[in-house]
Amino acid sequence: DAREFLDKKALKSLVDLDGTLHGVLETVLAEVMAREVVHEVYQPRLDELDVPTMLVSGLGMSKERIPMTIKGGSMPKLLLDAQLIGHIHRNAVSNACKYGKEGGKVQTFLEFDSANQIFRLEVINEPGFGHESLMAMGDSASEFVFAQGVRLQPHMKGKTEKKLNSSGDGAWIMQKCAKTLKGECQIYFTA
Repeated sequence: DAREFLDKKALKSLVDLDGTLHGVLETVLAEVMAREVVHEVYQPRLDELDVPTMLVSGLGMSKERIPMTIKGGSMPKLLLDAQLIGHIHRNAVSNACKYGKEGGKVQTFLEFDSANQIFRLEVINEPGFGHESLMAMGDSASEFVFAQGVRLQPHMKGKTEKKLNSSGDGAWIMQKCAKTLKGECQIYFTA
């Protein structure tokens, strides 16, 4: 029936439009949050979160694409700001892809130390091109990654930087997000 076909097509169009509008709204909210974090006026909105579920849905990817492992068994609901944790995780995944093996297995590890009340989020990729150069940089690699407006690639031996449209502030903002939650970000390049 032609009418039923048009109704299904209209419904699909509305669902697609809804998804697009939600995506735009999420992008705008993330930009506002990042600006407030940079200017140190952001007030964390703490909610009880199921962190693994929130992180998977925030990436818009399945657990198969970026596997998530909870160290030490289960993960309790934690009182955190979903926007800040989501931003930190997205940037950590981005950096793992940027500095790790192209097409490598990117994994997320979550851990909550209940005795010390410390939440730890790790994102790991396999070593990629130029990894030896990153390891040779030692602590200065971490300093470059978390510096405002600084790219790591120009400081790596033998690595030419791809043309990018970003400002190089992603990890710097990620670090500020962590500090807003009274935490910190670190990056390690190991064998």
